[in-house]
Amino acid sequence: MSMEPVAALSIRDFARSAREASYVAATLSSTTKNTLLREFARALDQNREVLSSANLKDVEQAERNGIHGAMLDRLR
Repeated sequence: MSMEPVAALSIRDFARSAREASYVAATLSSTTKNTLLREFARALDQNREVLSSANLKDVEQAERNGIHGAMLDRLR
């Protein structure tokens, strides 16, 4: 499985990588999965400002591109 940055992947490649990761995750113990989930949560929390800023830019771009309704709500 490739560990390329998400921005370098096409949607199809990203989906393929996610599917491959799901096969690996299915073999992990509950303890390992819980540890990974806690680490993911910690990483999200530590990067909250960067993620929020990037999301705001996405919302603004979507509004400029005429996206509205439920699709725009999903970005928020």
